Amino acid sequence: MLNRLDDPYSDVAGYKHVLKNNIGFAGGREVENLDTSQCELSGNIFGDDLSDSDFLSLDETQLTAPRQPDGSLPAITFMHLRPSSRHSLILSDDFGRTLDPHTWIAEIEPKPGGISSVYTRDGALILNTRAGVTLWLNRQLTGDNRIEFDREVIVDTGHNDRLSDMNVFWMASDPKNPNLFTRDGRLAGYDDLRLYYVGMGGNTNKTTRFRKYSNGERKLIAEYTDAPHLLRANKIYHIAILTQKGTTSFWVDGNCFFSYADPEPLTAGYFGFRSTWSRQAISHFRVYSAATPGQN
Repeated sequence: MLNRLDDPYSDVAGYKHVLKNNIGFAGGREVENLDTSQCELSGNIFGDDLSDSDFLSLDETQLTAPRQPDGSLPAITFMHLRPSSRHSLILSDDFGRTLDPHTWIAEIEPKPGGISSVYTRDGALILNTRAGVTLWLNRQLTGDNRIEFDREVIVDTGHNDRLSDMNVFWMASDPKNPNLFTRDGRLAGYDDLRLYYVGMGGNTNKTTRFRKYSNGERKLIAEYTDAPHLLRANKIYHIAILTQKGTTSFWVDGNCFFSYADPEPLTAGYFGFRSTWSRQAISHFRVYSAATPGQN
């Protein structure tokens, strides 16, 4: 991380670096020459906070694995953190039976002439809606946590099939009402909440956006419009949402799409699946409670 002055002979500690979501493991000198007061740092793990057992694999030969048939990068586990390495499971749902109305609360926008429903089938939660829908997990999450699930936008011959809006809310709360579940599924009805929101493949799969809602403002944190960050029909995505030490991040198939070191982080709230006019399948839902490094 060493930099040089303009002279250009004098070495100085690194400055004006932007380091996000990096892992330095078994090195010991990753940030030895870094002036942290003059750099932007978030979501990094450096030093002795990790051990071999925290990773799914440390097999470097995975890095030379062939690409997949469609040309995408190989699916590898090298230096992928184990979900359970710093987290303990506190809630899971494999949707093997009728949707539990005490665990999940659906808010479905009425649509004249439209047919909308939320149900379970073959171990999956199905959102089959003609208009907006939010399915809230009826459990407030506090502190550091990790949410994981698999999700697919189904495009076939269904009445509501459309490639769009694989969205989520998290850390949601209503500053005016302790009862969050009072809305009818219209997106505009959530504008006065405090929450984080990712709309993946929104606007009929033209944008993927990350916002923070607060005090009536829907602040746009980051946005993508390129194909690798948009949706593919009938592809099962593994989604992970991590909230830890004031930073929240959104991961897709092991890749960090968004990471935000929030100066005023949301530390408690509700999680909700969000969508509009589409048919989607969700499975293997898990919530982990994160532990600070060094804790059990």
